[in-house]
Amino acid sequence: MNNLRHENVPLDLFEIRRGVPVLNENEIHVWFSELDADEHKLNYLQTLLSQEEIAKAQFFLEKKLQNNYVHARGVLKELLSAYCKIPKGKVDIRISDSGKPFLNNHKLYFNLTHSGNRFGIAVSKTSEVGLDIERVRSLHDFDQMISLNFTPAEQKYIDKKSAGFENRFFEMWTLKESYLKLTGEGMRRNPDTLEFCVINTSARLISVDGIQNTKTLNFVFIQSGAGYKATLAVNGNSSVVVSKIN
Repeated sequence: MNNLRHENVPLDLFEIRRGVPVLNENEIHVWFSELDADEHKLNYLQTLLSQEEIAKAQFFLEKKLQNNYVHARGVLKELLSAYCKIPKGKVDIRISDSGKPFLNNHKLYFNLTHSGNRFGIAVSKTSEVGLDIERVRSLHDFDQMISLNFTPAEQKYIDKKSAGFENRFFEMWTLKESYLKLTGEGMRRNPDTLEFCVINTSARLISVDGIQNTKTLNFVFIQSGAGYKATLAVNGNSSVVVSKIN
């Protein structure tokens, strides 16, 4: 079982280098922030990005989406720089053959997620992590999404005919996404090949491709703010510390 605690003191964007806490071997740090950076913050964060990352930001047609990319990516690089104690310009993020981002030449595992007006970052010194956040919202194709992505047992848990099913839908969705981000499989695996079971506030992976799961995987539901669901997938047991960046 993972120990979960929320820190009360937020970390200021411009104080990350001095304020980031020590990351112990048995800990996972999870940071959440709003995608609301002003021009001053965006200009600073853009200086942390490579030319390739700036070009990727400009790939988005909407200015808000460009700003969101710069904000989240810049904060990620700021955090990685602080944790690894390396110059900001030396944060070298690569993509593995499986499509999972990793930090070149440094043993620090991380994962970035965003939805709506919020993003989250998880970091660990010992093992891969998968983090997913989703804004709870109405979808016009709920029926199709449920039938295509969830097993019969999961569909029964979501129970579209009962009140509050949207919360259960996105709770189950973040479970699957956190696993796919942990493994790096992403869109190469159909979500319905995974089966989860949720009992009260805990969840476990029952099977993959119909084969019973025997791996020591833990899934932690995290309070990331009103109107959002978030799940962290981890290998083994770790203390999870959740904090905020202003």
